[in-house]
Amino acid sequence: MALKRLEEIKTGSAGGKADGLQRLHTWGYPIPETFVITRPEEKYWKKDIVRLPEKKKFAVRSSATAEDGQEHSFAGQFETILNVQGHDALISAVKRCFSSHESQRVSHYHRQLKVEEDTKMYVLVQEMVDAQYSGVLFTADPVENRYDRCRLTLAEGLGEHLMAGKTSGYDVVFYKQKPEVSVKDLPDDVLQKLIAEALAIEKKFGKPADLEFAIDHENRLYWLQLRPVTRLSAVHLNELDDSPLFENPIYTRGNIGEMMPGPVTPLTLSTFGRAIDVGLQEFYQKCGALKNRSEKNRFVHSFYYHLFFDVNSLYRITRYVLLAKKENIDFSVVGRRVPGVVIDKKEVSFFTALLNFLRMYRYTAGATKAARALQQLYAGFHIQCPDDPLLCWELINKELPVLFRAYGLHYVTSSRSGSYFSALLNLLSGGKPPERKHQQLLASYFTNIADIESAQVVNAVDHLSALLAREEDAENRFLNVSVDEAVQYLEKGASEKIRQSWNSFLERHGHRCVREAEMREKEWALHPEPVVESIRVKVQWLRRKQTEPEKKPDGSVRQPGLPLTGFRRRIFYHLLPKARKAVAQREQTKAWAVGVQYQFKKAYRALAKRMTRAGLLDDEDLIYFLKHDEIGRFLKGTEAGYWHNMARQRRALFPVVQQLSFSDLIFGIPVPDEPAEDGPPEGVLSGIPVSQGKVTGKVRIVRTMEDARQLQKGEIMVSQYTDIGWTPFYSIIKGLVTEIGSPLSHGAVVAREYGIPAVVGMKGVLSVLQTGQEITLDAGKGIVSF
Repeated sequence: MALKRLEEIKTGSAGGKADGLQRLHTWGYPIPETFVITRPEEKYWKKDIVRLPEKKKFAVRSSATAEDGQEHSFAGQFETILNVQGHDALISAVKRCFSSHESQRVSHYHRQLKVEEDTKMYVLVQEMVDAQYSGVLFTADPVENRYDRCRLTLAEGLGEHLMAGKTSGYDVVFYKQKPEVSVKDLPDDVLQKLIAEALAIEKKFGKPADLEFAIDHENRLYWLQLRPVTRLSAVHLNELDDSPLFENPIYTRGNIGEMMPGPVTPLTLSTFGRAIDVGLQEFYQKCGALKNRSEKNRFVHSFYYHLFFDVNSLYRITRYVLLAKKENIDFSVVGRRVPGVVIDKKEVSFFTALLNFLRMYRYTAGATKAARALQQLYAGFHIQCPDDPLLCWELINKELPVLFRAYGLHYVTSSRSGSYFSALLNLLSGGKPPERKHQQLLASYFTNIADIESAQVVNAVDHLSALLAREEDAENRFLNVSVDEAVQYLEKGASEKIRQSWNSFLERHGHRCVREAEMREKEWALHPEPVVESIRVKVQWLRRKQTEPEKKPDGSVRQPGLPLTGFRRRIFYHLLPKARKAVAQREQTKAWAVGVQYQFKKAYRALAKRMTRAGLLDDEDLIYFLKHDEIGRFLKGTEAGYWHNMARQRRALFPVVQQLSFSDLIFGIPVPDEPAEDGPPEGVLSGIPVSQGKVTGKVRIVRTMEDARQLQKGEIMVSQYTDIGWTPFYSIIKGLVTEIGSPLSHGAVVAREYGIPAVVGMKGVLSVLQTGQEITLDAGKGIVSF
């Protein structure tokens, strides 16, 4: 038999569309009854067709071997005939579908997109669904290459006009992690079922899915097609995301967002991000809250190139250590109480919890010893890279545990400071869950701490500014010159006292900078311009103020009203000086840890120079867009071109992630905060972006095929909708704009595959624009300006 039921066909043996339907059926998702015609010759399948029910309506669809693949969709290239009823009509439809395999547009598609494999054609005869709604759901947004978003397009009735681009339908984009979406007239439970099944299918599929569906008048959902989303880039916003360790994760940018504001480059993620996590794992091990160190991060996770703390993982210590409380984690890391989480019991016995508490006390009591060890490490650690790039990387790789050790030692002092602060907070709250007022009161006792390292930076700048304010030639040689000339003045032209002050500043603080833990950021010793700019502002201010005397911390403690009496009051004032000293120690060890990382910064910079000199990198900056182990694979000859291209694409994407912001506390996988949307300015039309890019060119209004034939190379085609017959012209046009359509229309799919900037659903564009008019099409924003 040449006509077989879908379930009788060997998996993957009857083309892309049949393969997708087989998967859906095997996974238990509802599909219409489907038959497969395996041979094109009419004599083999005609006798089987007449056995099908005469009065049933069917859809006749292609299923070619190269169709619905990862690289090429063949969207709309082959024939699809819907609502076919009766044996004669079915026979005609099947013949028509088979013959489309030899059509001119398919041949052109092969040539233009360089499809090298031969396509073998099969035909599906599928029972029609009496559709109330039809549509397509992408589990990754193909327009903006967003793996974190789904794109749903829905139309009333059959989806043929939607697929042909003749109706826009209802188009909505939503986050996978926050499917907060509603569709007019579609019951919410049906919509949520649609989304839930689509995401479950994607998980089983193992890749982003392009899913076609229909919902009948009884609100029953049927899946009509499963194929990969074509032409998605391997580099995207979520490429470096971690997998949550908990079913209901809680993440925060608190604390770590202050340590590392904004996004991190892949190199920083794999070095600094790993170092922080290793330090935390070591702490939890020493406290008995963690048995073994994991090769994967447990506490520090990356999403959208930003670092987050896994709050649930941090709570682990409260279940294993006596007196460790959830609220202490909340206020020290998140900055406020985390609602909806209750930890009411330990996972170990009282005696084990007590023993773990003693272990934690011993660990934090070693802060001074750890500080000395870190100071020695900072003073004596250097990396001298050999000239060979691979040997240089191997040396860095060998020394990388030193970076982990540096941040681990810093975490000892940091945890000591945190422990003191938590103890004082608990005293203020009387052992009850602390409130924000307790935290605010306690903070008032931590002002004017002497010898805070970060304050020393300010003090040094103030001192140098005061010297310059009194210098007679500073006006013309420091203030009213370029920044480069000002730097030269500090280094060579100023008085000896100023030069010494500047050199002293660089010697002590030159390894620091804004976002200092980011490997890509240039330290002040290499890039002093930001410091010089701040000094110039301060000098000008001092000159206006007639050089007011400096105010330095006196080490005294403010004494606001303390709501404590008796023993608790005495304990509070006994611990307070230790806590203040611990804060100063923590700041100092952080500076030393950053100093150790500075040696790695210089080593990676040296490696980048060697790789660029050897022709392995286009420029030195690209090294920051590869993780440490990827650089090693690159240098060992494993797909060197692949890694170089990956670095370039990541760098191109980085300005996008730099614009993202996140809430300080997130329940679930993090998604960016949405910026407020402004309306389009005058002289601008807006629509739905379906293929990115920005071009300027002349308009060609296309209403008919004759108009299409008038298209000139480099013109922007503007039409009511796209017709699949215009596919050959995609190779000459510069951009595409349509009045109606959706991101899911065949025209949009092909535009993406050809890399043509395209916007659809731009109402009134035909009545506004004229042939020959010059416009700018910004498909990324979905606008046309003229």
